[in-house]
Amino acid sequence: GWGYEPSDMIGYAIQDLNGDGVPELVIGPTREYGAYLITLFTLVDGKPQLIFGEVGDGSYAYLQDGRFFYSGYHSASEIGQGFYHLTDDGTALICDEFYFVQILDGDESDVTVYYNTTGSWDIEDSQEADMSLEGFWAWEPEYEYLSMIPFSATD
Repeated sequence: GWGYEPSDMIGYAIQDLNGDGVPELVIGPTREYGAYLITLFTLVDGKPQLIFGEVGDGSYAYLQDGRFFYSGYHSASEIGQGFYHLTDDGTALICDEFYFVQILDGDESDVTVYYNTTGSWDIEDSQEADMSLEGFWAWEPEYEYLSMIPFSATD
């Protein structure tokens, strides 16, 4: 009764995203259904290694050249987004820029946007960003949609 077949909506891509010669396995929506990926794996010594995709990780959209845009929640009152890149060996993500807000009791009248380059959700590890809350909410980088093979196309 959803009006679509989930196996048409979700697919996979096998592609070397950071140019290290090792293709990553990406699972996520086909282009029509969004840009935020579900999970990403690489190979280490011939065995799959999870890069992201655990519950609570937030969501990542691929930008290009091994870069990703993160959007997620740390708690009901903490929302964050930022830019990450794959390590040279493709086994982890490193934070380049991370911005977050804490909205207490649903009151957005006095919210500060914080910034750091570690991916920390702690205000003590961050500084006030030169970004308005409106700019934070409007932030939408240009994604690169990976060519996903729908799971319905597999045997």
